[in-house]
Amino acid sequence: MSIKTAKFIVAPLRGMDQRWDTRPNQAYTIENMVWSDQDSWRTSQGYRRVVSDYETTNQSDLAISTGDIGMTVNIPGAIIANVYDTDEVPNSIYWFCQHGNALQWLIYEDRAGRILHFNGSRAPSNPRTIIQYVDGNPFDGTVKLRQAAQNEEVSNTDFAMYGSNLYMVNGQDAPLVFDGKKCTRAGFSGKPNSPTAYTTSKTEIRDTFISGVGYDDSNNEFKYVVTFVNERGQESRMSVESPKISFDTTGSGKSALGGGEYKQFVAIDIPTGPAGTVARRLYRTQNLVNFIEGTNVVTLPKEALFGKEFYFVDEIQDNVTTIYVDGASDFDLGSLSVPDDFGDFPKNSTHIAVFKNTMFVADDMTAELRYSRPLNPEVFPPDNVFNFSDTQTSLITGLYPTRDSLVVFKQRGIYLIKGDPANGFFGQTLTTDIGCVSASTVREVPGVGLVFLAHDGVYVLDGTLAASSSQTKFVKLSQGLRDIFNRVNFEFADRFRSVIYHQDREYWLSVCLDDKKVPETVLKFSYEIGAWSIYDKIKTAGMIEVQDHRGYLLFVGPSTDVSSGPRGIYVYGSVNEKEKLGAVESVYETVNIPFNSVYENFSPARVQARVVGYGNTLNLSVYTNREPAIVATTASGIQKRALEDNLFPLYGSVVTDSGVLYKEHRPVIVRMDFSTMQKGPINELKLRFTCSDEMEIVSYNLEGRIGGSRDVINLTEKFGGSLTR
Repeated sequence: MSIKTAKFIVAPLRGMDQRWDTRPNQAYTIENMVWSDQDSWRTSQGYRRVVSDYETTNQSDLAISTGDIGMTVNIPGAIIANVYDTDEVPNSIYWFCQHGNALQWLIYEDRAGRILHFNGSRAPSNPRTIIQYVDGNPFDGTVKLRQAAQNEEVSNTDFAMYGSNLYMVNGQDAPLVFDGKKCTRAGFSGKPNSPTAYTTSKTEIRDTFISGVGYDDSNNEFKYVVTFVNERGQESRMSVESPKISFDTTGSGKSALGGGEYKQFVAIDIPTGPAGTVARRLYRTQNLVNFIEGTNVVTLPKEALFGKEFYFVDEIQDNVTTIYVDGASDFDLGSLSVPDDFGDFPKNSTHIAVFKNTMFVADDMTAELRYSRPLNPEVFPPDNVFNFSDTQTSLITGLYPTRDSLVVFKQRGIYLIKGDPANGFFGQTLTTDIGCVSASTVREVPGVGLVFLAHDGVYVLDGTLAASSSQTKFVKLSQGLRDIFNRVNFEFADRFRSVIYHQDREYWLSVCLDDKKVPETVLKFSYEIGAWSIYDKIKTAGMIEVQDHRGYLLFVGPSTDVSSGPRGIYVYGSVNEKEKLGAVESVYETVNIPFNSVYENFSPARVQARVVGYGNTLNLSVYTNREPAIVATTASGIQKRALEDNLFPLYGSVVTDSGVLYKEHRPVIVRMDFSTMQKGPINELKLRFTCSDEMEIVSYNLEGRIGGSRDVINLTEKFGGSLTR
C-alpha cells in the first residue's frame, strides 16, 4: 500500500473539553488566553495595581555621626513604596454609583475590620478613606470595626443597592447602610422605651389644640406608643405601650375643666433614640372606654378589640424634645397602624437582594426568607416571611433578582418569588434536585441565562422566569471540564467569586483547587462561542466590574506578602508591558486526536501554526498515545514576517530613523518540523503550544504520512441518533 501524505487543517479553534472523545478543534487546556472577535485565542491582558508606586522618604535611612560635635544626623533617603505594601490587606470589594454615575464609589473591607472607600484623587500615596459611622467614630479597627471581616482572608459581606444607598450584611455584625457620607445601622435594634402619659391641669383653648383629648361627658382611656425615625424615613418597631391614662369629663371632672371653655390635654414623656435618629412618631389609641348610650353602658370589650390599634398623632422632628402635649380628638388622628406593621432589620442576615422596591434578606441558620414593607427597605414586619423548610433540609445559599422573579437558591433546591407589593408576593418551586453552593457565583450572562455553581459544576437556568409557556430547564455548562472540577475544593465554596467582564465577553468564576483555601484559579466562559478557558494568575478575595463607560475589572489580592501573590487593589486589562504584573505563560493544548480510528497508521511530519506575528518565540510539545513524545524540532518557531515587509513600507506603517519598521500585526505561518522516535503505532496525537510573551493563535494544520483509510460509519448518526451532547 502506497504511503500518503496528508494535511489536516484544524479550525476554528474552540474552548476546553476534557472528555475522552471530543472534536479536534476543542482544546484540553487553554491557559491565560482569551477568545477574540477575530476568532483567535490571544494572551490575556494581565493586570496592574490600581495605584502606582510612589517615592517617599525615610528619616532613618542613613545615619551619619558628626564625631567632633558628638551627635548623629539622619539623612533622609528616597525609597519607592506602594500604599498597599504596608497597609492592611483588603478582603472584599464592591462598586456602586449615585446620581446616574455622577458619583462613583469603590468600597472595600480589610483584615483590620475597617470599611474604606478608594479615593483616586488622593493617589498614589494615600488613596483610601476610612468610612465614618454616624456617631463620628471611623471604622478603623478600634472603636468601630467589622468583626466578621477582621482577620479573615475573604470577607463574605453581601451588598445591595436600594435607591442611592448601599446596604451591607454579613450575618454577624449589625446590618449597615452607607449613604455616601457615613454609615448607620440599617433600621433599628429593638423597641424604644415606653412613653409615659399624664393629664395636665385645665388648659386654655389654643388654635393648635382646638379639640382636646377625649369625649365630653364621658370617661376616657388611652394608650400611647412611640417609634424612632432615621434620616431615610425608616421607622423602628413600636415601643411598649404606655401605662393606660384615664380621666373623665363628667360631673366634677367637667366642672374642673371649666365647662366648655377648657379642654383636656395629655402630656407625654417621649424617649430619645440612638445615633442616627432624626425624628420620633407618636401614636395613640382611640378612646378605649366602653360605649355609653344614655344611661346604658354597652358591654362591648373595646380595649380587647381595639387596644392594639394605634393612630398617628404627630411627628416630633428632632431627637431632643422629651415632652409632647397632645390635644387631638379621636377625629383628628391620622392613619391607623398596628405593631405588626413594624419590625427590625434582621441582624443575622447573610444574603440580601432588592426586588420590586422591596428588600429581601435570608440567613445561613434557617430556611426563612424575610421581606420588608414596600418602599421601606429597613422595616420588616414579622408576618412578611417565606419558609422554604420543605423536604430538603439545606439552608438558603443565595438570592438573585431578575426582572420578573427573585431567584432563591439552596444547596439543593431553587425557588422563585413572584408578584409585587400591591398584589402580594408568592413562591414557586423550580427544582429540589439541584442548587447553588455560593451566592457570589450567580450572574446573568448575556445571551446565555442565569449561570450559577452547583456541587458538581456550572449550570445555566435555561428558559424564561416570567409567566409564559416556555419550559424552564437546567443545562450543565461545565460538563467538558471534568478534570478541573475533580480538583475544585468545595469546602471553601463560600469564598468563590464571579463577575461578568463585558469587554472580553466572559463570565469569570474564581475557585480553589486542590488544597487551596483562597481562590487562585479563574474559570472563564466566553459566552459568544460557549468556550471555557483558565486564568491561573489571580489570587483574589473579590472581583467587581465597574459599571460605567470604562468597564474596568477590579479585584483585591489577599496575599499578606506581595512576593506570594497580589496584595491590594488591582485592575485587569489594558495594561502595557511596563506595568503588567503576574507574568504568564500562554498555553493552547489540543485534545488527543484519534488518528488510528480513521487511518491504518499515521506518522506526523510537521506542524504549521497560523498565528499573529508579534516576533515572539512559539514553543511546541508533542504527546503521542497520551504520553510525552521524544521530539526533535527544527527550532522553536519564530513568528517572522514576510521579507517584503522590510523592503516596502506599507500603508499605515512607520519606519524609524534606525530603519525599524512598525506596522499593524497580521497573521503569519510558523512551520515546525519534527521527527519522533515513537515505537509502535501512533493512535492519538496531542499538541501543546506555549509562549512566555504575547501569543495569538488562529488555527493550525498538521501534516503527516498516513496509511490507507478505514471505512468508518458512525452508527449513532446512521441509525437516527444525534451527535450533540
